[in-house]
Amino acid sequence: MEPQTSSALSNGTVIAALCTSLASIAVSVVAYFNAQKNNKTTAQAAIELEKLRFNQEQTRKLLDGKKEERKELFSALNGLIKNMQTVKDLLIRIIGCLPKSFSWQSAVAQMDTSKEAYVAHFEEVCALLQGDNYKYSHKAKNLIMNLPFLLASFAEKVEGDFIELGPEEQHELRSLKEELNDAQNFLRDSKLHQIDLW
Repeated sequence: MEPQTSSALSNGTVIAALCTSLASIAVSVVAYFNAQKNNKTTAQAAIELEKLRFNQEQTRKLLDGKKEERKELFSALNGLIKNMQTVKDLLIRIIGCLPKSFSWQSAVAQMDTSKEAYVAHFEEVCALLQGDNYKYSHKAKNLIMNLPFLLASFAEKVEGDFIELGPEEQHELRSLKEELNDAQNFLRDSKLHQIDLW
C-alpha cells in the first residue's frame, strides 16, 4: 500500500504545486493589470500636470500683456491730461487777463499750438482708448479744436489788438473750461484706476 500512498501523495503534491502555480499566475496577472492601471494613472497625472503648467504660463503671459497694455493706457491718458491742462491754463489766462496785457494774435497762436499738441497726441493714442476714455477725450478734442476759431471770432467783435472780453464771451469760455474740467477729471480717475490694477 505504500506505493499507492506515495502516488496519492505525489498527486496531491502535484495538485498543490499546480494550485500554487495558478495562484501565482493569478497574482501576477492581477499585479500586471494594477501596474498598467497605475502607469495609466501616472501618465494621466503627468499630462494633467503639464496642462496645468502650460495654463499657468499662458495666464502669466496674458497678465504680463495686460500689465503692458495698462501702462500704455496710463501713458496715453497722462499725455491727454497734460495737453488738456495746457489748454485750460491758457483759457484761465485769457479769461483773467488785464486789459491791454495779452494780444488776440498771441492768444490765438498759443491756442492753435495747444490744439495741435492735443490733437496729435489724441490721434497717436486713440487706438488704445475705449468706451468712456475715448468718449471724453474725443469730446475734449472737439472742444479744443474749436477754440482758436472761437477766439478769432471774439477778436473780430472788438477794436484793437488786445483781449477785452465781455460778459458773454467770459461765460462761454468758462463753460468750455468746465466741460474740459469734466473730461479731464474723468480721464484722471481712469488713469488712477490703471495704477490700482497694476
